[in-house]
Amino acid sequence: MSRSFYRIVKTEAPTAADFLSKPAVAQELLDKRPELARILTGISVFDGIELARKKALRFPMLGEFLAEISVTETPPLHFERTTTSRGHYTLWGDPEQLLELVVRVEPVLPVRLSSS
Repeated sequence: MSRSFYRIVKTEAPTAADFLSKPAVAQELLDKRPELARILTGISVFDGIELARKKALRFPMLGEFLAEISVTETPPLHFERTTTSRGHYTLWGDPEQLLELVVRVEPVLPVRLSSS
């Protein structure tokens, strides 16, 4: 059974770089907050598109697009409900493999058609 998650990405044509974790940051935090360090070795995703949209609107530096990823939890992919943010999950997997699982990308803000 597949499951959809939504990742905030920079462009309409995501690259593997949009699916990289932050291992250097995780290493620095390892001694102080091991659970946070573990989470940072994965990527942040949401289980609903509107939750991802709200996060992207609140933190526009994260990106202007939402990528839908269709995931089946089979090794080496793994996801887990993490943090206290509603609908937030951490997804662990190879960035190239995650990129191949993108089924749709849409802008955070709807495209407005001119009325002229």
